[in-house]
Amino acid sequence: MNAETSSDNFALLRDAERLDAVREFHRTWGDQETDSLDVLDLWEQLGRLLGVAP
Repeated sequence: MNAETSSDNFALLRDAERLDAVREFHRTWGDQETDSLDVLDLWEQLGRLLGVAP
């Protein structure tokens, strides 16, 4: 396996792990209590999972 293929495999694994984290976050998003819901915090968490700087 050459370095380029290894790098591609690593990138795919990293993306799959990030996708799993986003799916888990989305699954639990609706479990939040609406009285204490901090929507900005939820959006910041999602942004971090997606690799976006707030």
